[in-house]
Amino acid sequence: MFIDDHLTPGKLDFKPLLLLGSAYMGIQVLKVFILYYQLVKFQELALFIIQQLRIDVFSKVQPSVSNILTARLPAVSYQG
Repeated sequence: MFIDDHLTPGKLDFKPLLLLGSAYMGIQVLKVFILYYQLVKFQELALFIIQQLRIDVFSKVQPSVSNILTARLPAVSYQG
């Protein structure tokens, strides 16, 4: 289905154009949800990797810190 077939002079049928427009909008909305999901998963993966790197480094530098990091204490906000 090409849009040129529906844009001939004197003949303008809105149903195929509405179908094309709504299909395009549906794809765009789906793209937004997929992109959001991708960004959230990427952020989770990045934070997990950073946490594992910190655990590995601190377990070699200071063994007691490893126990603190693996306990997953709640984050303390810094206001400064």
